[in-house]
Amino acid sequence: ISLQEKIQFTPRRNKFWRWAWLLGALWAVDLLAIPDRIVKVVEDPYRNAEVKQSAEKARQVMGNGRMVSLRDADQYYSGDVTGLEGSLRETARDLLPNTNVIWSLRSARGYLTIFTDGFQNINRYIQKGTYEGRVLDAAGASLFIFPKPLPFFKYQSYDRLGPNYFIKNAGAMGNAWEASLVKNFNNRRDVFGALLNPKAFLEDEVYTENNGTIGAVTLPPVKRPLSGYAGSSFLDRFTVFARELFQDETKIQPSRPSPCEAGFEIASTHRGFLVFNESFSPGWHAWVDGQPKPIFRADGLFMAVPLPETGAHQVHFRYEPVSFRLGLFVTLLALAVLGSAVGLKRRQIWKEIKAKDF
Repeated sequence: ISLQEKIQFTPRRNKFWRWAWLLGALWAVDLLAIPDRIVKVVEDPYRNAEVKQSAEKARQVMGNGRMVSLRDADQYYSGDVTGLEGSLRETARDLLPNTNVIWSLRSARGYLTIFTDGFQNINRYIQKGTYEGRVLDAAGASLFIFPKPLPFFKYQSYDRLGPNYFIKNAGAMGNAWEASLVKNFNNRRDVFGALLNPKAFLEDEVYTENNGTIGAVTLPPVKRPLSGYAGSSFLDRFTVFARELFQDETKIQPSRPSPCEAGFEIASTHRGFLVFNESFSPGWHAWVDGQPKPIFRADGLFMAVPLPETGAHQVHFRYEPVSFRLGLFVTLLALAVLGSAVGLKRRQIWKEIKAKDF
């Protein structure tokens, strides 16, 4: 490079760096100013002692049940809540839907709100505020969190934290029970109408509905028996015989290996239905003593399988939608094709190596 070219290049380079430093300084000032203008650092509400206390109280009341957290209409926060930090803390403390997932607390909204047929949504019932009926009892809603006591005998105020009452539902059903009587209704609306009656005897009744043509609304049984079924033991059969002899009540022992599988060992003293209060949804299948059974839509929202005779039974529910099985089949097929291709390629390479050696 000539001296004249260096003289012409140097001023341009200096000018470039001067502007670069200026723009960099402006960018740094703007970056440092962002937290004061946009980002508001607040305390993690789930580390707050009051929130932890709320979750622990809820767990003590709920047991294996579900909870419903509510607020008055058009009331988003308490009157004394101001600012983002206060609103986050109250939302977490009240264990509103989605916030209770942090603490592994089951919500009636979170676990029973699905849209498989455009209507099967317990949230609609909750929003109506008709809590004296038995829909939420069947859903196992053992705890209500509400800013005021509920005016019904079965709802007992257990404790209070902040602006809300912890209300225990004495009428909550378990996750599964046996019902010996069946009441069939013309449609689903009539089923819910019957469930609004606070005197509905769900402890020994199951409500089914017609499917519009012939028979009740059901999920058809699969074509295969349950693999790995060992059958009832002698001790199970003897226990059931003793219960029948002394007219003892039915006993149910649940197990829940995963959200997509549930099992029940039942010592039944009479024929009827085992009602399981998970959402009735295509993809669920049921087996009784290893044999596939249809699943009836029970009480408008849940699942029930028939127990044709008394005695010891093992009932299994599995959620295996067609899409899952199809995806599993395609995956296995793809792995088989890939494995075959790799094997053929290695065989071809091995043949070429042996040919070169000779």
